[in-house]
Amino acid sequence: MATACGSLPHLDARVAAELVLAILPGCPSAPSLPGLHPSEGMLGQAAAGIAGITVRPDGSITVEEPDTIDPDAGEACADLPADAFGATIAFLELLAAQDQPPAVVKLQCTGPVTFGAALVGAGVPPRRAYPLAATAARARARALVDAARSRLGPGPTLLMMVDEPSMGAATLHRMPVSSEDAVDHLSSTLAAVEADAIAGVHCCAPADWGAVLRAGVAVLSFPVELAATVRAADLGPFLEGGGWVAWGAVPTDGPLGPLGGGGDRRLWRHLAQRWHVLADGGVDPVLLRQRAMVTPACGLGRHDPTQAELAMRMTASLGERISQGSFDAGHEVSG
Repeated sequence: MATACGSLPHLDARVAAELVLAILPGCPSAPSLPGLHPSEGMLGQAAAGIAGITVRPDGSITVEEPDTIDPDAGEACADLPADAFGATIAFLELLAAQDQPPAVVKLQCTGPVTFGAALVGAGVPPRRAYPLAATAARARARALVDAARSRLGPGPTLLMMVDEPSMGAATLHRMPVSSEDAVDHLSSTLAAVEADAIAGVHCCAPADWGAVLRAGVAVLSFPVELAATVRAADLGPFLEGGGWVAWGAVPTDGPLGPLGGGGDRRLWRHLAQRWHVLADGGVDPVLLRQRAMVTPACGLGRHDPTQAELAMRMTASLGERISQGSFDAGHEVSG
């Protein structure tokens, strides 16, 4: 019911992994630690291992020969370099040492549209950037799933979330890649892992959500503040077809108040209000709750450790309220 979005501010991989498992034991999320190494950042993890791409100290990338880089260079992403995925590996090894692994384990990788946009920003022509990014994303997603399966065995359900903040702009025709091509690139990444994992996408920007869902998404993740941009005509059939929504209901754009001060209750009311609007638009209110997960709005890598821990605890508390509360056809809300 409750999980996290990945990045944390900690500088010790084991401490971060233990914290996630302690607070979100039902669906712990593999942490990334961009403060520990730039390659642990979103673009660093996407580019790690690709010849000719350098990760800067601020997490951005440069490309040595952008006009001639090989679109097939992304095949080098079929492994998990230690400087980029050390926290993920420490997390998986911690889980493997448990007597009883969690029922669900969440992984995440950088999406092809977002990586492609970064490559274009670094000077790579779009005709090279997006095929390279698509190859890299497929290989990296597959490598993450394989790493989890090799350590955890067939027991846990794996949830692979593809992080795509640029997907919104692409589906709204604001990028040098067509909406159709963006959907195809994302779909190919999801398809690379769907035989062994539940595949979803996280997008923290307004989007044509109908286009995003056409990629074959099983779980759609976005900040709850974007709920007004989601059409009931898109969300209703998605939920009825078995889809899930991970609602980014805990804000990550500022400091949080103390847990127990009513903050989690206010967040629950705020989420329920969004559900009311969607239910009034025709979305089944029972499915809105039954097929809901809850997360922080985005990653927590830019927060201090105390605030990051508080955000995860508020997420866990909100998840408990959702599971214990009610939201039926009459829009009754309790808990």
